[in-house]
Amino acid sequence: MKEYDIKNGLIIVMLNDKWGLMNKDNEEIIPCIYDHIFKFEEGIAPVSLNGKMGFINTKGEEIIPCKYIYNSYNTIFHDGLSPVRVDNKFGYINKKGEEIIPLKYDMACYFREGLASVNLNDKWGFINTKGEEVVPLIYENALFSFDKKILCVRTKSGWGTINKDDILFDKEDVLNEWIRICIYLSWRTF
Repeated sequence: MKEYDIKNGLIIVMLNDKWGLMNKDNEEIIPCIYDHIFKFEEGIAPVSLNGKMGFINTKGEEIIPCKYIYNSYNTIFHDGLSPVRVDNKFGYINKKGEEIIPLKYDMACYFREGLASVNLNDKWGFINTKGEEVVPLIYENALFSFDKKILCVRTKSGWGTINKDDILFDKEDVLNEWIRICIYLSWRTF
């Protein structure tokens, strides 16, 4: 048996290439049945079984069945929501498994501080937890910088940045000024 990680008083363990959970008293919480158990965020961990994703809580209960297409990169809860994929479309569910933001995106990243980057028809932008576009889906790429305070977007001319707070406070003049600058300059924020 291999111990993988300890969090929330739980130990993620592997036996015969399957993953399960034990508590710190070495009591089995979940038998080693999953193909993978990912780290807990907001008290919930994604699990994969036979190519499908679901979610467990810290009690070891499967609170959202393994029915979503496996997506190890983005499937974690932040701000109460997690991106999920059905067929070729992404959307967001809450911790009850209810679809909050429709499955309409070609790609969706997890939320950070109330925003997530999404892709539709090869264009990126940012949405809030209500599914409203706060940065239009017009960019070649969109992501958070490492300090999580700056939104980075790429046009055909190159990378540029937008102060996250300026977007949340809906200062359209700041966004328009940045777009004007980004068109003419190629910035690299990393």
